[in-house]
Amino acid sequence: MRQRCVDDRFPHGKKRFTSAVKAAILKRFLGGKVVYHGLVGHHFAGNVSHVLKVRVIAETDLRVTEDMAREKIAEPQARFTLKKDDEERRKWGMFLYGIDITDPDQVARVFTTCAPDVVINCAAYTAVDACETDRERCMAVNATGPELLARQCAAHGARMLQLSTDYVFDGNRPAPAFYTEADTPNPLSMYGKSKQAGDEAVQAHADNHLIIRTAWLYGIGNKNFLKTMLRLALADPGRTIRVVNDQHGSLTWSWRLARQIERLLDSDLRGIVHATAEGHSTWYEGARCFLDAMGVPYAMEPCTTADYPTPAHRPANSILENCRLKEAGINCMADWRDDVRLFAERYRDRLLAEARG
Repeated sequence: MRQRCVDDRFPHGKKRFTSAVKAAILKRFLGGKVVYHGLVGHHFAGNVSHVLKVRVIAETDLRVTEDMAREKIAEPQARFTLKKDDEERRKWGMFLYGIDITDPDQVARVFTTCAPDVVINCAAYTAVDACETDRERCMAVNATGPELLARQCAAHGARMLQLSTDYVFDGNRPAPAFYTEADTPNPLSMYGKSKQAGDEAVQAHADNHLIIRTAWLYGIGNKNFLKTMLRLALADPGRTIRVVNDQHGSLTWSWRLARQIERLLDSDLRGIVHATAEGHSTWYEGARCFLDAMGVPYAMEPCTTADYPTPAHRPANSILENCRLKEAGINCMADWRDDVRLFAERYRDRLLAEARG
């Protein structure tokens, strides 16, 4: 049985994947008795590490991890069991170790050891402003890393799913007009240029590829825009929070994106797809919707992008239309308002406790 290799990210900044991505995929793979290997990107706040945490689930004879240690990929850092009954727990285990996806030798060794059927590359350097000055490392993680993975996918006959971004577009199209998969990218920031370079490398070197563009992500894990709004509101309810009201996009729940990835794994789609929530808002409108759903007092007023200049260009229009998902009949993305309210309802107590610190 060949195995599945998934690369998940925990980047710095508002574009961030939570454990929901892993949870949905793990549930499907383990439920189907499929051995799963995962490359889990680990990035530090304000910086980025080339070291990725590799999550491995395999039969507990330890053959996989012993092979990895022998190949000097890394020693297992932790082991967990996860299945719904004792018999299954005895049969399955989970192991974590680290590799550097910008290192060709390490990438080649992990492919030889894991022999994946599918690689989902979610690792990225997403500190958008830092990318403007840390250009070499930005290109290494966002462009060289995907190219190395793509080359190995081609050599081993694996399918590659590459997570991409709205920043590949310039955002100059007036809202509410949207961008489709057929539109020509024109990135203006270093982050966008590096991600587009990575996407082009995947297209050039992995015949069986799928590039998934998403945007404006939030989730229960790690920092994100919605959590920041809640923290500011609770810290000083009398303070007026100023939020940008001239950038447009679709707030997308990472849990919903995980479900969409699960659907894509069952499809034979290739090329480029967009996967964001339905509908669109500004950051100001999104923040108000979330805080209203959380039921906390706050004061807020809109401002413009020009009021808060940043080193990196932000697209004024990040609205992505899920054309190909709809054409294929597999779009499971929900309206952004419904998901924001469901997110607040599901995690209200946890979010409040975290925001109050």
